[in-house]
Amino acid sequence: MNDLRTEGADHFHHHLVCIECGAVDEIQEDLLGDVEKIVEKDWNFKIKDHRLTFHGICHRCHGDNE
Repeated sequence: MNDLRTEGADHFHHHLVCIECGAVDEIQEDLLGDVEKIVEKDWNFKIKDHRLTFHGICHRCHGDNE
């Protein structure tokens, strides 16, 4: 999996990895902005980047199109 930043983006995007078929879907929205603020404040840690990958079964494999 090649993680390249979208030009001008502050962070990497997130991934959904299917354990059935191996498909990798991307979430372009940064979902961890609030978590970063808490970590930086509570642990006095300057975050430069993060990655988040969810492992599960994609909509194509489990058949629910909700």
